[in-house]
Amino acid sequence: MEILELPQLFADKNFPVSLWQMAAIVILYIWFIFSGRFKWGVVLSYFLAMYWIFGSANRGFWIDFFGGQFVGIFSYAVVCLIMVSVGVAGFFRESH
Repeated sequence: MEILELPQLFADKNFPVSLWQMAAIVILYIWFIFSGRFKWGVVLSYFLAMYWIFGSANRGFWIDFFGGQFVGIFSYAVVCLIMVSVGVAGFFRESH
C-alpha cells in the first residue's frame, strides 16, 4: 500500500466549504480560545454551521427539494430566520 502525500490525498476532492472559510474559522477559534471568549466561539460555530448547511453549501439542494414553490421557499426563509433569532438570543443570554 502506497502512502499518499497530503496534496495528493485532497487533489481530486470537491468540498462544499471553501478553504479560505475553513482557514478563517480556525484562526478565529484559536483567537477566541486564547482570549478567553468561549461564548463567542460557540456562537460563531453555531452561525457558521447553519450558514454552511442552509446557506452556501446546500442552497441548490434545498431549492430543488422545494421545487421552487412559494410555500417551500417561504418555509426555508422562516426556518433560517428562526435559527438566526435563536443564535442571537443565545448570545445575549446572561445565565447558563
